[in-house]
Amino acid sequence: MVRDRRYIAALSEVGQLENALRSRPVIDQASGILMHVLGCDADDAFGTPRRISQRDNRKLADVAEAVVRTRGLGRAGAPRSGSRRQTSV
Repeated sequence: MVRDRRYIAALSEVGQLENALRSRPVIDQASGILMHVLGCDADDAFGTPRRISQRDNRKLADVAEAVVRTRGLGRAGAPRSGSRRQTSV
């Protein structure tokens, strides 16, 4: 029984690690976009979608995908409020 539980826990952890490896490139891409659009450093660029993820109870990968899809410009195509730089993409 103990071995079965450990095996199931290990399979779950492997699944989580595989998911993290698949989502990492889009998170990195979103961070790069935010660095450009907001004119911030890497730590701030990663922190922004992380805070949104926590605030809205959404997966970080989903927030990052939205940033990549909109190129960091939000839904209307205008830079999000609070951005330090205006850019055209």
